[in-house]
Amino acid sequence: MTLFIEYRAAHEIRWSGPATGPDAARTVFGTDTVMPNTQFAAYFDQLKADLASSHRPLYLDSPAELLSSQYHPLSPVAAAAAAVSEAGMTPPSGSWSAGLAKLTRAKTSNAPPRPLSHLIQQLRAVKSPAEIAVMARSGANSGAAFADSLRAMRDRNLVSEHMLSAHLEFGFRMRGSKGNAYVPVVAGGPNACILHYVNNDMPLRQGETVLIDAGGQYGHYASDISRTYPISGKFSPAQRELYQAVLNVQQESIRLISTNTSLDHLHYHSISLMTEELRKLGFDVTDTDVSRDLYFHHLGHYLGLDVHDTPTVSRARKLREGMVITIEPGVYVSRDPRWPSRFHNIGIRIEDNVVVTAPGEASRVLTSGAPKTIDEIEQLP
Repeated sequence: MTLFIEYRAAHEIRWSGPATGPDAARTVFGTDTVMPNTQFAAYFDQLKADLASSHRPLYLDSPAELLSSQYHPLSPVAAAAAAVSEAGMTPPSGSWSAGLAKLTRAKTSNAPPRPLSHLIQQLRAVKSPAEIAVMARSGANSGAAFADSLRAMRDRNLVSEHMLSAHLEFGFRMRGSKGNAYVPVVAGGPNACILHYVNNDMPLRQGETVLIDAGGQYGHYASDISRTYPISGKFSPAQRELYQAVLNVQQESIRLISTNTSLDHLHYHSISLMTEELRKLGFDVTDTDVSRDLYFHHLGHYLGLDVHDTPTVSRARKLREGMVITIEPGVYVSRDPRWPSRFHNIGIRIEDNVVVTAPGEASRVLTSGAPKTIDEIEQLP
């Protein structure tokens, strides 16, 4: 591995602090060769020539593809990347844009480059033991913050979605996380039936539940937890019934995780499980009704450096030991006359982060510190 880094002058360090130097590049990142980023263009030209002469492929994502998921399409960086990706165009001045131009011109020299990103994502999908240790710390930090926030809400120290959201982030940060891994959902009462509710600005009303979808980022790795808690500390009979139904589906889905199944297969099975649970509660539903109107999102996704990690890795492929996934069934009951009225305006989602283990071993839940069973929630000391 060759790493190009910024060599920061002494007067710049006084203003902006030190950058990663050659020693840290070797000891922290394990790179073989360290070079100043000013030498990148010459190095890359030589690399292309060497690969061409030896008939070896170049693996490279074009700048427009590389930047499209990182920048808003109207940003100057994305606009420049799009410009240099068009044949014959002269990029704007500046060291970074010159580098982009070099990368883009590689597309027309010798054999076209082969795409790289999907190969990297295949590697990222399986975590090393060191990565799993960091993710376990991330999950433990976030789970403990959930427990603290449940106590504060139960004791009526938190009276709005905004206060609960702020308390959660405070808990993440106080345990070493950099902050939220993503924009949290803190949805009280009927707001929980809006899948991506992020206003987080309404009062928390006694007698209702609050759906929380949040997690901290620790060591650059995300945690992603969903819980649904009674604001008063105790579930009503209808809330308890519906919550237990979702919990049954979640626990059974976690139990079924193995290297012989896929996220898609688990998802379709969870719909059938949810249909059975809801029928017991008086819902007259089919699997189609449930997946279309009551449980209308996927059971889970891959987790890692991003919340929705490695998006090009298909959820139809079999799981592999070392993958970290979320398991998050939910039910969102609108005020629809088709559904039993005692469940109207209740939204429940329960989500944990789970490591796929070797055949014969139970999957490892990284976020068990967030109270989840009804007894854990109602009897939290």
